Amino acid sequence: MGSYGLDTNNQLTSISTTQIRFWGVPNFFVRYGNDGNMSNPNAELRNAFAWGARYLGLVWPSYDIQTTGDYSTGYNHGTMFCNNALWFWEQVSPLWLSAQGSLYLYLDQEPSQTTSPSYWHGYADAVNGFKWSGGSYPLWATLYCSPAAPQPNCTLSPAPQAIWSSEPEYCGWCKHFGQEPSGGRPDTCGGHPPVIAWQYQIDGVCIKCNSYKPPVDANYSGLYDNSAMGDAVANMYVLVRSP
Repeated sequence: MGSYGLDTNNQLTSISTTQIRFWGVPNFFVRYGNDGNMSNPNAELRNAFAWGARYLGLVWPSYDIQTTGDYSTGYNHGTMFCNNALWFWEQVSPLWLSAQGSLYLYLDQEPSQTTSPSYWHGYADAVNGFKWSGGSYPLWATLYCSPAAPQPNCTLSPAPQAIWSSEPEYCGWCKHFGQEPSGGRPDTCGGHPPVIAWQYQIDGVCIKCNSYKPPVDANYSGLYDNSAMGDAVANMYVLVRSP
């Protein structure tokens, strides 16, 4: 069984009752981990816990330089992301690493975008080699993308630990969690790297389908491919109680 969740480019303190009532109780949130967007961790996670969420994932936003950037640019971005993730964790005492001590850090690649192999290599080296408090190495470089878009999405090296798929999105899926039509599946990389989450609905698609909904995106964490480390939720922060 998988889990439903929401992602947003805003802090979680901006999530409204209207949004939660429309989509349903989220098991997880994914939010952006860039500088300036990580300033209020305890307030954010009090809201998340009150809405019912018990897991938190992080994604690094896309930048224009991502398409053409070199190793050092990707490495610098990856290092900033890791430091932000560590700081966020240090500020919230009931925020733990997953049971297996892992945290996936997604790089956001929008459908109209590509990622330079050099930039990705730098990002992946920074994330995979980041030493956590206590000396462990819990972070893994992962990718949010449309696997069916022009490569090298699925062929980046070193390979992403996993993929969070952004496609496809269907008009008929702008519905309360669990009420979507049957039969939908995300685009995949044919199992390598494994797809472990699907952003099956974004607010922009709902608007285009004349079905406007609150500006957050709906996701499902599940094993669409074999993955030794489990689905997306199994590799997120765990919120064990309200901060």
